[in-house]
Amino acid sequence: MAYNRDEGHTHHRIPLAVAKRKCEERNSSFVRVEKVEHINIEPAFLGRIQEGVKQELDKKLMRYSEELNGIVVAYDKLEFKHKSGRIVGEQPFIHFGIKVEYIVFKPTMNCYLTGVINKFGGDHIGLLVHKRFNASVPLSSNTWNGFRNAEIGTKVLFRVTGIEAASDVLLITGAVDNEK
Repeated sequence: MAYNRDEGHTHHRIPLAVAKRKCEERNSSFVRVEKVEHINIEPAFLGRIQEGVKQELDKKLMRYSEELNGIVVAYDKLEFKHKSGRIVGEQPFIHFGIKVEYIVFKPTMNCYLTGVINKFGGDHIGLLVHKRFNASVPLSSNTWNGFRNAEIGTKVLFRVTGIEAASDVLLITGAVDNEK
């Protein structure tokens, strides 16, 4: 089973089936990352351990993860490494080792993404990638000529020229290669 979360986010969840499909698509930048990690849950989840672990994992959804170097969009294949958790010292949490498969939106420099134009700025076009992630393509005089007749909703294949993480989101900039 997989879990996603909307709470407090302007981006909506990506269903697990869609995220898995995108892992197989060209130019999607969705990847699967299997990870063994340590997780803490509150004692209130005694008797509902799986629910507590899922709640902690849900906090990572649609947020940038420095450790995974991308936006966690879904998770799947949750396994506990041990039959029980541990209490460490006087810490008010139950500690578990888990194995989980994350699906991460992880664009890299010079990769190609497809975006849909959602805005024309004075010196750039705004794009929405996978209906959720913003990207910006600065418009030079050469690039602008290619977009004179473009409209909101036009699909654009672009090359990633900049990636920056800020406040749990990715800032993606790109360029349109005329020969691509």
